[in-house]
Order: sequence, then structure tokens, then C-alpha cells
Amino acid sequence: QSLDFHGLTKSLSYMTKTKNKKVTKKMFIDWGKKCVPHIGSTMAGFVHNLVFHAKSSHSRVSPFMNPELLDSSKIFTDQNSGHLFAISCMSQDLGGKWRRLFSSDMKDSSIALLENCMAQHVGPTIFVIKVDSNRLIGGVAESGWKFGYFLFEIEPTTRIHHSKGAATKYFVKHNIEQVNIDGETVNGTGFFANGGKTPDLFISEHFHWCKALFMDIPFSSKVEAFEVWGIEELREGQSLKEVGLKKEPNVPHHPQ
Repeated sequence: QSLDFHGLTKSLSYMTKTKNKKVTKKMFIDWGKKCVPHIGSTMAGFVHNLVFHAKSSHSRVSPFMNPELLDSSKIFTDQNSGHLFAISCMSQDLGGKWRRLFSSDMKDSSIALLENCMAQHVGPTIFVIKVDSNRLIGGVAESGWKFGYFLFEIEPTTRIHHSKGAATKYFVKHNIEQVNIDGETVNGTGFFANGGKTPDLFISEHFHWCKALFMDIPFSSKVEAFEVWGIEELREGQSLKEVGLKKEPNVPHHPQ
């Protein structure tokens, strides 16, 4: 069964076009650091499974774990989605079993309902937005949505985005106003970079519209689907207390 790696391959091909070269080892490493920092672990996991199939690894390096959806999704329509693979390659802490915490399909969906649905979750949340131009973007935020660890784009290209400046996290503000594509003022939630006055990402309170300024080509669009996921199960040897203390996913920060 083929996987959809379109965003990954396109982001790598863009790098070769800008440098007018074939993909070299250095180019691949630079691309990995910039777009999918945890992709190197996939090779270690592949070799281990090939040689030591069904046996546990004693390596100190965190193994690669592809997300497994425990609930249905309008965005990830295939359990083996290449989009899930791309997201899990962004941090070693995003693999494992995912539980859907919220969906824009829920009755009377709103930011207030979203906060209520996430109230009992411990650890980072992964939110994904599918917009009507077939773009797929999202980010990883702490469970209370007071700040975001990073934003990302999956389609049409794949890349991770950190807040620029001294603070590498995005500050989240609720009940802010923005003007949508129809010229109407709407309330919603914004992810602000360090010291920024305009949100890098804005999501309207009923998840009908979003504006993304963190990308190389900013856009404003209606939303087809919005979902928030939480990691359901802990890694081997990891306690709930440890997850509660370590809410921040391990993601190397590389200046953009």
C-alpha cells in the first residue's frame, strides 16, 4: 500500500532546485534538520527490525514510532498515512497511539468546547488543519493551549516552524479579532511569535477560517476540517508523573 509522501519529497526537491544540484549527503542532513529533525531515527529502527525482528532494543536513542490512530479522522483517512509519518519525524515524542480529543465536526464546536475536551489530557496536543486549498498545516501545543511548541506545514510541502527571536515557543492568545477573507471581523485564537503584534497563525473560534503568516507564502482560507489529538499511551518505562513534568516535546531548535 503506497503512502503519500508528497509534502516530504516536494520540500526536498525545492532544496535541490534552489541549489541547482542533486541531493547530496549534506543537503539531506540540512533538509532533515530544517523540516523533520527526528527522521534519522527511522533508519535505526528499520535496521533493528530487520536484524532483531520482534526483539526489544536497548539503545539509548529513542526509537521511531509511527502514530496509530485510535479514533476516526476526516484528515488522516489512511491508518498508514504518510502525513502521520511526517509529523512523527518532527519530534521523538509524537509517536505512539493517538486519541482524538476534539474535532470541528462536533456539535456546537467552539474554542470553549475545545478547552473542555482537553481538560483531562496530560502532555502535548497535536492540532491539524485542512483548508479548502488542499493545504495541511498544524502545530504542537501544551494541553492548556497557553503556548505552542512549534507550528508545521505538511502539504503542499513539509516543514517545521519555530518562533523566531529569543523565545522559541509561540504564545497563545484567545478572544482576539482578525478580519477574514470576506472582510468580516471574527474572534478566535492566535499563535504569536516572540514580541509579535500579529499572530503567525489565527484560527476563528468556530473553526471556519484560518490565516497562516508563518509560511514562506502566507495565506488566508476557509477550514475544511480541524482536529486535535493527544498521545494516549506512554513509552516503555515512562510514568504519567514524568509526562506531567515533561510536557514539552523534544524538538531540536534550528534557526530559520
